[in-house]
Amino acid sequence: GLITSHVSATVTNVVFNSFQIGSAETTANRTALYRLVTGSDGYTDTNGNFWSSDAGYFTPSSAIADSTGNLASITNTADKRLYQNCRGYLGNIPLEARNLTYDLPISGSEPVDLRLHFAEPYWGNPAGNSTGGIGKRIFDIKVEGKTISENFDITAATGGALRAVVVPIEGIQVNDGVLTLEFKAEADFGAICAIEVLR
Repeated sequence: GLITSHVSATVTNVVFNSFQIGSAETTANRTALYRLVTGSDGYTDTNGNFWSSDAGYFTPSSAIADSTGNLASITNTADKRLYQNCRGYLGNIPLEARNLTYDLPISGSEPVDLRLHFAEPYWGNPAGNSTGGIGKRIFDIKVEGKTISENFDITAATGGALRAVVVPIEGIQVNDGVLTLEFKAEADFGAICAIEVLR
């Protein structure tokens, strides 16, 4: 909701053509240490940035990159290709074992910033013939052993399937030379489309 007040007795009507709540995301130029996209040999985005495959950075190595299907159906981004696949499906294993981990070597002692790219690939996707809705895919996001987001739900964050969202996480201190990201399932599986690490 939006709550407003006015100091005078005069009533003022305001009409918004659009309204958005923005994050305090840093806009300064930074160097990309990693730009990784799932299920691909690489991709050059609309800004000319090259994204490498995430192969070799995640465990278990058997984690599958599920396709979201039709690229034209992906919304809320100019770079639909970044959201065509989501890494996370680990096979028919118990829920408590559904933990996808990325280990990214980092040099230097300065903090890094993360951009985690998500889109719901299955629940509510017309190509998957699945019933959508909040609560179908829930997972915890941990960075360097600290829970950054508990019970993250892509559908709740975006409003539906095949809608891109970027979650910025800033000022991460890496003390052991390896940035560790974990996506631990609470319902279904975690699902990550692309990862940026910036300094």
